[in-house]
Amino acid sequence: MKDFICAKNCTGNCFVFHRNNGTPSIAKAVFLFFLLSVYTTYQAEAQLPVCNDSFPSSLLINGSFEQYSGCSEEQPYLEGGFIDGPRLYGGVSVNGWRSFRGNTWEVHYINADCRSDKVGSMFDTRPFFTDQACAYFFPRVPLPLPDGKGFIAVTENGILVSNEKNIVKNYLTQCLSQPLYAGQTYLLTFYLGFGTKGIGRCPRGPLSESLPTYGVALFGRKDCPDYPLKEATVTAGCLKHEEGWVELGSVTLRGENEWVTGVIQFTPQENIACIGIGPDCANRSNDRDFYAMQYLDKAVLAPVADFSFRTITAVSGNACTGNYRLKAPAYGAATYQWYKDGVALPGATSQNYAVPDNADAAGTYVANISLPYNTCLNTLPFTVVFSDLSRFNLGKDTTLCAPATTSLDAHWGSAVTYLWQNGSQNDTIAVNKTGTYWVELTDNYGCVKRDSINVIVQGCDECLLFVPTAFTPNNDGLNDVFRVKPGCANIGLQDFHLRIFNRWGQLVFQSNDVSLGWNGRYKGKILAGAYVYQIDYSFRHNQPLQQKGTVVVVQ
Repeated sequence: MKDFICAKNCTGNCFVFHRNNGTPSIAKAVFLFFLLSVYTTYQAEAQLPVCNDSFPSSLLINGSFEQYSGCSEEQPYLEGGFIDGPRLYGGVSVNGWRSFRGNTWEVHYINADCRSDKVGSMFDTRPFFTDQACAYFFPRVPLPLPDGKGFIAVTENGILVSNEKNIVKNYLTQCLSQPLYAGQTYLLTFYLGFGTKGIGRCPRGPLSESLPTYGVALFGRKDCPDYPLKEATVTAGCLKHEEGWVELGSVTLRGENEWVTGVIQFTPQENIACIGIGPDCANRSNDRDFYAMQYLDKAVLAPVADFSFRTITAVSGNACTGNYRLKAPAYGAATYQWYKDGVALPGATSQNYAVPDNADAAGTYVANISLPYNTCLNTLPFTVVFSDLSRFNLGKDTTLCAPATTSLDAHWGSAVTYLWQNGSQNDTIAVNKTGTYWVELTDNYGCVKRDSINVIVQGCDECLLFVPTAFTPNNDGLNDVFRVKPGCANIGLQDFHLRIFNRWGQLVFQSNDVSLGWNGRYKGKILAGAYVYQIDYSFRHNQPLQQKGTVVVVQ
């Protein structure tokens, strides 16, 4: 039988212990509580602090979700309600926002003023124990909230589905008072909250377990239909499957019991009158997740130029060349601390930061800027990526025996396009003629790498072995060993067999390795005079060959 034991002042992180002879293991509890304390302390030091950032004027109405009609009295366990839902089923309205639903559940709105005092509340910091089905409980929201008291639950539902279109996903939509103009670049910034993992007794695992990553996407359309849309017109899957909608951009974020900053930069190809925010088009269902829920708050949509006060700039460097030099916005009397993937970088406390030129340095960088009067702001994330095309090559020059055909393989994992000197766009080509062949690869960062290879196709009957006529095994370091060399160095020898005979036909030396030679000895004694050699061999793709001759051992 298992018992749940929680240390004093536990904030949702509890341990499961086995009874040992009817008595809980106190030593084990103390040890694990110590590990939890160390881990919590480290996380508190490493995580990027939450700042009350200033923002540009947003094109979104009620982007922090503070204006709402009130808490659902009929369904208080929702701690808010469902946007556009029927009143008896928890329906509420949130100024500016409408629900695009993929099933009978509309988008879930939550507000701290609607919180429940019952165990299982999304705001509850007490230990979480229950014998009820854990499907009744939601992941707890990380506290404090980024802004105000209201936020949105971003959800998708699916059990082991192979097709993303079969996952039910709900979206938050808004008709914009001013359209997004085609060709102009915009930023959508927001906070995504990853809930605290709860503990339940479900056969398939706790439903409140957060996914390690979560994708949020932004969609748009050029018109603004009536909302909420009727269920009969809505399919499952992401919003881009619906008629009239296009995906404008997406971002994948990672976190646990924290709010992380999400940024989507996009340039619409047509004027956009209506936007939708919600899960991306990936399929992340698995056998432990009946539904996935994260939280969205403080959404801001504006032209990219309006975010200059929070924007990191790359003074130099790019994905193709590396050599990144990052610069945070300048503020008087400010102190700086750089973070990579939410973890503070030791010693990175100036306005500029030089990113190391190695693959491990790839990631998301944010500068925390501390200002006088106990205020601070965090820059927008800057993603550093490195192209691996610099490591690509076609291989060494090669020589082939005619007639022959070989395949040149340029396949590279990160490459998205290929272009050969003959115009082919395949990742491989077949060659059977002498020449210089080149290929140009392009990856999804726009980086380009060209490499070439020389191929010689010739008759290998002309590639006889070079055999010396004499040698002097006197250990003076000059011509001490009888050794043969291939006339065509780039063609591998096959079935090489060297034999040396004296004048009476007695075998005195033999070898199957072309790199080994004869030192002129037989049974420990140095011989002198003329000896007969016979070499049987072949080159790749060619008929067997034989060379015979005489070599003189000079003492």
